[in-house]
Amino acid sequence: MSIRRRCVPLFLAVAVCAAASGAQAAQTVQHPFLGITHITRTETAPRNLRMHIVLVDLTVPRIRFELTGPGGSFFNSLNNVTLNDIPDVTMKAAWDPRIGANKLHIEGWALYRDFFDRFNFENHHVADVSFGGHIALEVVPKTLDLSFSAAHGTLGRFSAAPFPDATLAQDGTILPLTITSAAVGLIWHTLPTLDIYTYAGLEKTKAAFADVGTVPFGLIFR
Repeated sequence: MSIRRRCVPLFLAVAVCAAASGAQAAQTVQHPFLGITHITRTETAPRNLRMHIVLVDLTVPRIRFELTGPGGSFFNSLNNVTLNDIPDVTMKAAWDPRIGANKLHIEGWALYRDFFDRFNFENHHVADVSFGGHIALEVVPKTLDLSFSAAHGTLGRFSAAPFPDATLAQDGTILPLTITSAAVGLIWHTLPTLDIYTYAGLEKTKAAFADVGTVPFGLIFR
């Protein structure tokens, strides 16, 4: 009997706390797709907070999780492998002329990538071509070098940051993330064993969003 008496106040306290929390919160519920519930919840105490909660009913037919498989054989089992069935293809051309006694290196490249995923028993393919170039000039022979590089396209892990390759729309469609990058640098060969260099540049990506009802989502994945 004593155990039951001790439990009753505890349950009452939990109920009171839940009621107090509910009094300070407002929420809207949307069902953008069959089996998907989107809850927008706003709370004012103990601080202003806005939450987006997505509930997935796995008992609804055709809804399931699909993950990339872990590495096997000679691959690290902690690393996931890609689902892409077409490898990345790159082409590159270079030219090494001279301007008087100064060396000049010019190169250009193109990168073809095909992204693949499978969602709700449907395949999605998106192909993309990126391009870029690099110039290196020997300003003062064996003393000072100038370099410049630029690239544009779905660079993803090929960028210096690196950025994710794409994001997903709510229907599983792949939305590539377009990246623009550029860098300029100076290298001073002060001694045979010492180089001093400085670089400046930028990398930016164009955001890609998919609307679920009136709510924009941009879930970046790699």
